[in-house]
Amino acid sequence: MTFTRILLALSLVCLPIGAQVSPTINPLPSRAFGQTKMTLGLQTQTPNLLEGNELSGPTAIAFDTTSATPVVYVADTANHRVLAWKNPGSLTRGNPADRVIGQRDFFSAYPGGPGTAPPALVSSGMVFPNGLAVDSNGNLYVMDAGNNRILRFPRPMEQQGELVNPDMVIGQKTPGATATLGSAGPIGIALDAFDNIIAAEAANRMTFYYARAIYQHAATYASGSLLGSTLTPNMYTILYRLGKGFDFTPASAVPPCPKTLAGLEVLVNGTPAPITSVLANAIYFLVPNNAPTAGDVEYLVRRPATGEIIAAGNFTMGTAAPGFFTANQQGTQQIAATNEDGTPNSASNRIGQDQLLTLWMTGFGRLDNAPPDGEAAGRAVPTDVNPVITIGAYRVPPEKILYSGLSPEFPGLWQINIRMPKNGEPFAPLPGPKVPILVQMRDVPSNIGGTANPGVDRQLTVPNDLITTVALK
Repeated sequence: MTFTRILLALSLVCLPIGAQVSPTINPLPSRAFGQTKMTLGLQTQTPNLLEGNELSGPTAIAFDTTSATPVVYVADTANHRVLAWKNPGSLTRGNPADRVIGQRDFFSAYPGGPGTAPPALVSSGMVFPNGLAVDSNGNLYVMDAGNNRILRFPRPMEQQGELVNPDMVIGQKTPGATATLGSAGPIGIALDAFDNIIAAEAANRMTFYYARAIYQHAATYASGSLLGSTLTPNMYTILYRLGKGFDFTPASAVPPCPKTLAGLEVLVNGTPAPITSVLANAIYFLVPNNAPTAGDVEYLVRRPATGEIIAAGNFTMGTAAPGFFTANQQGTQQIAATNEDGTPNSASNRIGQDQLLTLWMTGFGRLDNAPPDGEAAGRAVPTDVNPVITIGAYRVPPEKILYSGLSPEFPGLWQINIRMPKNGEPFAPLPGPKVPILVQMRDVPSNIGGTANPGVDRQLTVPNDLITTVALK
């Protein structure tokens, strides 16, 4: 192995009045990394001794100007590492690097990453790193080409300890897991004006990576990790950003719900969605009626004024995703329902026999003759099929499902009116404060719920005391 040098030519650009004139470049470089002798033309002097001030096949360079002392990073590709020098403008010939990334010390050059064994590093190791970029916060991004992944190292010069560790990996579920970018020969990396990643590939394409969006059903908090849990048209939904959360200025809207709120928009398969509210770390919106009912669909959180994409996700769509709004706002136990007298159903205010009960839900799916997205219907707009409703062991007969469709007053809100059973009807439920109730819409059940951790779902059942319930007398 031999030295290879990277030349950093420093020059001043003079701008005479009236025209910009290209400067004459000094042919002798002012600084050199990788060799102690600066000459015209490429020369090699001695073998690569791995002492911390030499390079082998360097392919990329990046600068961090966010700190008081600038830093230059060099991808020392053939040595499977990145070297960093502080304040490169003041360096003299042969200065050793101040930090090594991807190796345990300055004297190692092991290929690292997934599938390697000690003494190589699995999490922070690299194989032929060939691209570097630094974001506006001073975090370093490394194109780890031989491992088909991108590593982000948070402000490497400020990390304590022997090793510099990444806090984000693109192309793998965890830093030590084996996976790929889906890239054909990644050869370079850059960041756009909003610190989003752009990767260049040898197979004639560029790929763009944005912060990952995740969702929850706004009633059940399900997030797609269980079979049958999907997004669907006319479903109230919450979007978050995985990892570093959103940091929005809160805002709320009243019907008709706008497509832009607090300078933000949500695009579902390219269609702007009506937004009901923006919290500091989340966006509440309604999936457009014309959204697909099968396959994976792209969801983007975007600032239309600047074109900035803040988060992106691809989520599975379904024909329905029924879910009760509940009293505890956790998607479990006592449902949001209105008794015949207009008061909320509860353990202390139960519904009587043969009385009218109104259920409040979301997730019925696509609707014919729907009003414009985000607008209240102002009239009855029924669903094309009726749901199947079970209370205890009692299946509500079709003739007792008096209405299933849009609420006339609220955009996208699913209203179901049912007549309660009479005493003596077969399988009529016994009175009680917590009688299980379940809805199926197009064979999709309502008892799939979420948790406080988006991405972790659970079944709502009687044994775990999470099943949705109604209070009967």
